Amino acid sequence: TNGFEVELYVETDEQIENPQNSYQFDIIYQMALQITNGADIKSMLDKYGVVTAELYDVRVPMEFKNSEGRVGVMIGLHSNDVPDTLQLSLSQIKIVNVKLLTIKELEYASANGANGRENLKDLFSKGSNTVSNLTRESVV
Repeated sequence: TNGFEVELYVETDEQIENPQNSYQFDIIYQMALQITNGADIKSMLDKYGVVTAELYDVRVPMEFKNSEGRVGVMIGLHSNDVPDTLQLSLSQIKIVNVKLLTIKELEYASANGANGRENLKDLFSKGSNTVSNLTRESVV
C-alpha cells in the first residue's frame, strides 16, 4: 500500500503569507499526527462518510476554540474541485478535505453524533462546503 492511503488538504479562500505559520498548516499537521498515532481515518471515512475531530495547537481566534482550547474539524467533505481518490502505483488513496468548524458547529456535532455530522454535511453542501476561513458564518 501507499502509506496510510490518505492525503489531507485544507481548502481556503484566504491569502496565506507564511504557510508554516498558518492555522491551515496547524490543522494538517495535527491531523497527520493523529493518523500516524493510529487514527485509521480511511476506515472511519469508509464506514461513516464524514467524521469530526478536535485538535490542539491550532492558531485560530479564541472564538473557534472550546473550553479545553481545542478546535473542531470535519473530515471527508466532498469537493466539486478536488477528486475524492487518486490511483497511485501500489493502491488507491483518498484525498481528504479537513474543514475548520465554528464552535457552534463543533458543539452541534458533539451533541448530535452521526445525525449531527450528516446534517452539517448537508448544510455545508449548500455553499462553499469544503472551504475553511475565519470569517464565514456558522451554518447552525
